[in-house]
Amino acid sequence: MITQSSLDAATPMPDFPLPATLKRFLKVLFDSLVLHNFDMDLLQPGAEAFFSLICCHPSQYASLVQELLDIQKDAASRDKLLTVFNRLTPSTLTLQPELMNKHQFRKNFDTFLHDIRSVVSSK
Repeated sequence: MITQSSLDAATPMPDFPLPATLKRFLKVLFDSLVLHNFDMDLLQPGAEAFFSLICCHPSQYASLVQELLDIQKDAASRDKLLTVFNRLTPSTLTLQPELMNKHQFRKNFDTFLHDIRSVVSSK
C-alpha cells in the first residue's frame, strides 16, 4: 500500500542523509504511480509530493523514466510511454515549486494517471 511504503521510504535511515532518502521516496512514489494501483484518495497529496520530488531531483526522475522506457519490448510501447511522460513534464513546465507550475503539473497529473494506466495495462 502506498501509505505504508511512503512512510517507510520517507523515514531517514541513520546512514542516509535526507537528500538520499528523498531520492528513495521518489522511486517508491514513481513505482506506485506507474506500476501499481495508486489509491485515488491520495490524488492531491500524491501529485504535490511527486511534483516536489521531481523538482528536487529532476535527474533521478529522468533516470527512472529512462529505465522504464529501456525495459519496453517494442517501439510502440516505448513511444506511448514517452508521450505520456512528455505530457506530464513538458519542456514548457518549469520544475520550480511555484504555484503556477504546481497547478499546471496537477492538471497534467490527472491526465497522466489515466494515460499511464492504459499504456501499462495494455502490455
